[in-house]
Amino acid sequence: MSAICGYWLLHGDAHARSVCERMLQSLAAHGPAGSNLIASDRMPGASDWVAVGHRLLKITAEDALEAQPLTVPLAANSLSTQETEPTCDATIWLVADARIDNRVELAAEFGIAADEAAGMADSAFVLRAWQRWGQECVEHLVGSFAFAVWDARAERFFLARDHAGDRPLYYRKTAESFIFATTARAIRACPGVSSELDERQLARDLIGLPPEFSRTRFLDVQALAPGHCLVVGRDGASQRRYWRIDRLRPVRFARDEEYIEAFLEIFDEAVRCRLRTTGGIATELSAGLDSGAVAATAARLLADSGTEISAYTAVPCAEFSGIVPPGLIGDEGPYAAEVAALYPNMRQIRVDASGSDMLRELARIFPLLDLPHAAALNNVWGNRILDRAAASGAKVMLNGALGNFAYSYTGGDVLHERFRSGRWLATLRQAWRLRRMGISSGRNAASLTVFGVLPWWLRRRVDPLIRAAEIGWSAIRADRARELDAVDQFRRFLFTHASALPRLMATDFQQNQYGDYNAATGAGWGIEARDPTADKRVFEFCAAIPPEQFVAGGMGRSLARRAMRGRLPEATLTRTEKGTQAADWYESLSRIHGELDAELALEQESPGARRLIDLDWLRGALEEWPRTAQEAALKDGIYDSAIPRGIAVGYFIRRIEEEANV
Repeated sequence: MSAICGYWLLHGDAHARSVCERMLQSLAAHGPAGSNLIASDRMPGASDWVAVGHRLLKITAEDALEAQPLTVPLAANSLSTQETEPTCDATIWLVADARIDNRVELAAEFGIAADEAAGMADSAFVLRAWQRWGQECVEHLVGSFAFAVWDARAERFFLARDHAGDRPLYYRKTAESFIFATTARAIRACPGVSSELDERQLARDLIGLPPEFSRTRFLDVQALAPGHCLVVGRDGASQRRYWRIDRLRPVRFARDEEYIEAFLEIFDEAVRCRLRTTGGIATELSAGLDSGAVAATAARLLADSGTEISAYTAVPCAEFSGIVPPGLIGDEGPYAAEVAALYPNMRQIRVDASGSDMLRELARIFPLLDLPHAAALNNVWGNRILDRAAASGAKVMLNGALGNFAYSYTGGDVLHERFRSGRWLATLRQAWRLRRMGISSGRNAASLTVFGVLPWWLRRRVDPLIRAAEIGWSAIRADRARELDAVDQFRRFLFTHASALPRLMATDFQQNQYGDYNAATGAGWGIEARDPTADKRVFEFCAAIPPEQFVAGGMGRSLARRAMRGRLPEATLTRTEKGTQAADWYESLSRIHGELDAELALEQESPGARRLIDLDWLRGALEEWPRTAQEAALKDGIYDSAIPRGIAVGYFIRRIEEEANV
């Protein structure tokens, strides 16, 4: 893993090298193995007007081969990696935060022998791809990446992020300069950049919505969206979406079994290529299909080498009441143990959150994450797992965070596609089947079909599901909610459909912020988070097959259940209950009730928090703290959602304000 940054002075009297050095200092935790930069002031007679920098965190053996920034000399079209320092007399500079997963295929394409390819860093494959295909190189790269290319002859920067947004990339473009970096914090460290907050985006945090790319929580900083690239020249900047999941060629087989066979081949490779590391391998393991599939497949692939995989399961604290809503699982430990028991090289480790609390973990994550934590309660057990994994020497943490967007998709939106294609009788039949399967109610079926084709202004008036979607459970002030049109934002996000599974990938998924959390994990614990369910090949296969494959055999999430037969216990495959993350939230928050009250007092002194958050309402809820978990459960959404989310957003606002006033 790496952290990257760059600065281009278009007008003015700043010094590119010193600005880049300041950003590299801000990124120190993201690359403790060393840093380097290249600036135009080393070119004879040149002014100090452009610089790029790189910091390194070593996770794989190939990371030790990194010598960034990479350069292509003016007099040649070959890769320059043998310099003791990068060469400024070059037409191309490249800095990359990249793990390239199709190295074998790329080596064959470039005519590189296996022994030579083994001695190449991942960034070298990115540069070779750039030399071969230019801006279209992003179409040929598979893996996790964010990179920037400076073309000195054209005086142009090209930036790109991978399809899943596994690695973050921020930027700022003005008439005077262009800046990019792995984190917004690094950009905010530059002269002339404000930390003024964007209230519209923070309001979306309060109601559980992702940001509106390219906007961030800071008015002066923008973010490149997943699957997008950005070209910046003296005449301006242009952005395009290069990964178009809705334009894939359909994949069709004669038999259902062929879909499973094809998927398993792709999924096994997605897991295998994420096992590269010089340290230990850990995985998250819950009672669900996604993490279970990843953990089981990794254990199978590592069995022959005798490599052990540590499987971490978040469990409730000892004083947990056991109260959870119907259909949910409070303690996933025993169910995860059933998976671990199938594999001799998998060791399950149960971790609870009793050794920490929400406020402590918000303080720990704040310097590493330039956004309010979306799941402050989950952050407690998540960080505890990372603590244990890092102490054991793990450098990789596998997870299945994006499985619902691909292989374990429920299949509920199949109605939308059938209705839009005019197959109305088939739509009615499928609606009845989904209702019997418990995937879709009659009202949901109507929302996906008849109401789904209406213009938004009419649909929001007649669709009962839309009218029922409110944000009264959130801590946003009512007047600010009206000014920011928060209810309509919430409803549009939930109910605006373009197609079935591709819609999830192209809209909801494209707004994810996993890259920021991944970068924080690397900086805070020296661990790279890797998600095989988010693999580009997995996504594209799942989006290209008939949507009926996700409900085949009369069961939801059918592709996942059929594919994992023989790898996961039958109980895991047939279970319909879902795990409850941070099920012991009542006990966890009750332990720090006094600290929460003190935090609200601090947030009351924050102009930004007072302006956006209903702090008086939050304080009233704390004053009426339920005496038991049973009482708390009756106040649905207030104590387990509004309070932690409201406090987390307020904490972020006040800390940013405090930094700005130092």
